Amino acid sequence: EIHRHSALPEVYKRACAYRIPARRIDGMDVLAVYHAAHEALAQVRAGNGPQLLEFETYRFRGHSMADSGNYRPRVEVQAYERNEDPLDVAIAEAAMDYPAAAQLTGDHIGRFTEQLGEDGHLNAEALETMKAEVAAEVEAAVAFAENSPEPAMEDARAALDCNRHGEVLL
Repeated sequence: EIHRHSALPEVYKRACAYRIPARRIDGMDVLAVYHAAHEALAQVRAGNGPQLLEFETYRFRGHSMADSGNYRPRVEVQAYERNEDPLDVAIAEAAMDYPAAAQLTGDHIGRFTEQLGEDGHLNAEALETMKAEVAAEVEAAVAFAENSPEPAMEDARAALDCNRHGEVLL
């Protein structure tokens, strides 16, 4: 948690020291992200200098498969997964240390899907088609992975020692 290692936990506020315009955006709101990025890019392209956007999001898993995520209360993660307000859950569980309420509310994907429908960009038929296509793609990827041979141990080890360009790191 950033407040443990920084006197100024709001990253966007640091930009003022450099006279850089900055904003904090709800990173869980697709349209807010789009509009903020669009506006900032327009300012940069107009020659008005850099812009800093801080997007607050919630990470449902650890940083990697090796990251157990034990630094977050399990009740917090479960609340997010159930689309419940972790603040309400935290109060019920007598937990004290939770992020800002605005970041924690609602079904963000559902909210974006509804907004697309209200704006006339997505209808129910197109949504169902999209869901079916995604499900088929996921099923195909799982089948491919399950039917693929296990890599040789030396190949797996070599992959650990190289970056994405094939350059040896160790």
